[in-house]
Amino acid sequence: QRSSRFSQEVERKVDRIEGVNRDNYRLRSELTRVKSALVKERDGRIKAEREVQEFRGLVDMGRREYEDMRAEMGRKIEGKKKMIREQKELLERVWKERNDIEDSLNYKDDGDGDGDDDGDG
Repeated sequence: QRSSRFSQEVERKVDRIEGVNRDNYRLRSELTRVKSALVKERDGRIKAEREVQEFRGLVDMGRREYEDMRAEMGRKIEGKKKMIREQKELLERVWKERNDIEDSLNYKDDGDGDGDDDGDG
């Protein structure tokens, strides 16, 4: 009876050890799966951060190109405005000279002594 009790206790302890071993194996497998998932997540996050940095670089480059183009267009517009102002001033001078010449060609002293041709004396 004593040996059968001892034998039963040994079997219980063996069962318990086997159960602990199964639990350990299951936990180790779960831990490996979780570690693998964490590594994948970390790698994905690193890749996403790299892509974000590349995108930011492209955005910055695009912004600089846009600002450069905008500045260039501003310079071109200012150049055109200056050219238009100069052409307008030249045209005004030419018209004034033309009118002065026309006036001098049409001028006839009316003889009233004031040096013009309006006849108002």
